Amino acid sequence: MTTIPMPGLAMNKWGRFKLHLEDAVPLVLFTVFFLGNAILGYGALRNVAEIQQEADNARANIALIHELLVEVLRAETAQRGYLLTGLDNYAKPYFDARSNIDHKLVNLAAARLDHEQRNRFYELQVHIDDRVAELQRNYELIRSEGIDAAVQSILSHRGMRQMADIDALTTAMAESERVMLDNSLENAEKRRVTSFVLMLTANLVGLGLVLLSLMAVRKARRKEQQYLDELMDAKEGLEHKVLERTSALQHFSNELKRSNRELQDFAFVASHDLQEPLRKIRAFGDRLQQSYGEKLGEQGADYVRRMQLASERMSRLINDLLSFSRITTKAKPFEPVSLNRIAEEVIDDLEVAIEEAGASISCGDLPEIEADVFQMKQLFQNLIGNAIKFHKPGVPPIITITADPPDAKHTSGGQELVTLRFSDNGIGFDEVFLDRIFLPFQRLHGRGEYTGTGIGLAICRRVAERHGGSLTATSKPDIGSTFIVTLARTNQVFAFEEQA
Repeated sequence: MTTIPMPGLAMNKWGRFKLHLEDAVPLVLFTVFFLGNAILGYGALRNVAEIQQEADNARANIALIHELLVEVLRAETAQRGYLLTGLDNYAKPYFDARSNIDHKLVNLAAARLDHEQRNRFYELQVHIDDRVAELQRNYELIRSEGIDAAVQSILSHRGMRQMADIDALTTAMAESERVMLDNSLENAEKRRVTSFVLMLTANLVGLGLVLLSLMAVRKARRKEQQYLDELMDAKEGLEHKVLERTSALQHFSNELKRSNRELQDFAFVASHDLQEPLRKIRAFGDRLQQSYGEKLGEQGADYVRRMQLASERMSRLINDLLSFSRITTKAKPFEPVSLNRIAEEVIDDLEVAIEEAGASISCGDLPEIEADVFQMKQLFQNLIGNAIKFHKPGVPPIITITADPPDAKHTSGGQELVTLRFSDNGIGFDEVFLDRIFLPFQRLHGRGEYTGTGIGLAICRRVAERHGGSLTATSKPDIGSTFIVTLARTNQVFAFEEQA
């Protein structure tokens, strides 16, 4: 073990450090150099950041001014279209532009403007309010008195004068911001030159200090041997402590594994104990219906039927919850898997549902990856089953399974990823619910419309994440959905399981 002491430090016979005056000089110089260099660097970075902020602010203000002018012109253009056609379709862009004008004015009011620009903005706001009010009057004239009345109002040339004022003010504001931007860029260039000169000087001084420190280190090496034994003793003590902590961590790991096994056992027992009363409810319900069906009457029979349906839903819910929890706790080791073979087996398993729905499934050339075979079947079965279940009434489902071509490589965390797409022509969904559909027990439809517990997609996402990937979707209502699955091809990093 080689130890390089700090310049200016030595150890006395009790193992404590002491400072020699002749060795302290390089240490002081080092300290001064690094503090000075840090202050210079901080000042340069702060100035550059301030200048960059000014430039960014100027660019943002220019963009806001141009966007505001564009929205005013959009409102005027939309009203002209409405004036020429009289069609309500041309009025919608007008109202959209009015809403955008209010939004842009709020943004520009919140922007950083100097005093002169702020006065221009207030004046511009007044002119825009006047122009918007004039456009609204013309729109109301068209609605109430007809196009001819609106034309007479437009021929008064108020709108032309208003637009000229708006254009002049936005031009002046944009030009002022451009001047600020040019000044900021010029100051940034000057600051870069100044910073370069200062840093070069500091580095030259630092080079001299390095030479001094090398001489000090050479002197300090001669003093190293006198406390090397103490350092070796300290090292042995640290190694002993490391061994003790390693042993403690191993004990903690064993306790964690034992706790996981107990949780798994508890989940199994709890599911068994919960299923048993449900089976009795269904059995006694069947007996009640068979033996006393006529005596129960229509209402009593309906109560029994609801009880049976509720117990069946509870049973499915327990089974799905167990499946969700066992994705990692009961996972199988990864092995080479042909996704084409998985797709064929799942399609074969769903043969009855496919025939009943009249579904058509096409599968492209899918890759081979390292994966848990059972969980891959879960993933394919849930996604294909959903595509069949959520089809439009009277429209046979058309399902396509494809993979990105081999040359379209994507990586994450050093892992090569493959991308699968499950597309259908079903009922689709609004993408505002995209995050919700992957949560356990979240449904977009009532139980009366579609069966299920709402956990299938949550299972699919956990399977994808366990295989080093992710699951997302794109969709449009009444058009269809595409579920996009990414999976790691080899899974060296992600192939870990809890050992029972």
